[in-house]
Amino acid sequence: LVFYNSYLPEIATDEEQDKVSARGFAFGYIGSSLLLILNLIVILFPEVFGIEKGSSLPARLAFLAVGIWWFGFAQYTFKYLPANKNIAGFSFNSLWKGYRELAGVWNQLKSLSRLKSFLASFFFFTMGIQTVMYVAALFGSKELKLDSGSLIATILIIQFVAIIGAYLFAYLSKKIGNLTALIIAIIVWIIICSAAYYVVNVNQFYILAFSVGMVMGGSQSLSTN
Repeated sequence: LVFYNSYLPEIATDEEQDKVSARGFAFGYIGSSLLLILNLIVILFPEVFGIEKGSSLPARLAFLAVGIWWFGFAQYTFKYLPANKNIAGFSFNSLWKGYRELAGVWNQLKSLSRLKSFLASFFFFTMGIQTVMYVAALFGSKELKLDSGSLIATILIIQFVAIIGAYLFAYLSKKIGNLTALIIAIIVWIIICSAAYYVVNVNQFYILAFSVGMVMGGSQSLSTN
């Protein structure tokens, strides 16, 4: 993700970055949703594919499919992304140079208070987003006792709604500025996490998932640039 995000200035002007970032995340959500649906069909209906029900093979095939999916689409990426002309080639000195660069940036942060504040806040709110993404299914299964079908539906809701959210926040950023749009996204996250405390049934959980998807795509696309 670090390398993915760092390519944004290489392929888009400042005016295009919100739109390109939103489109990149939207395509990512579309692709992951399609693969998820394909894998779920195999896992939920293994007998259609001649696999014995209860076998671990469908889950194993899902992991294999993800690897093949990444490998395949990576070829397109590697072919068309511009190469950095300033890099002569890989060497072990390159690794140490990277650490020296980080040390240099760390020293520069002392005089760049605004950047230092942003990086600190970026760390905390991205960790918050990751926590919600990883714990949501656990919350649904352990606290609300939802079955696997409901959890699968929740994941798909988040994935597809996030596509809309990415474009919506890109539009907001264009109208009111990147920082203001990001502030709105974080406020919505705070409301969502507070509201989750009062969720007690599956319908409320679906509404919460819809809200998470809407703001997740936007906050991720905005924060990369």
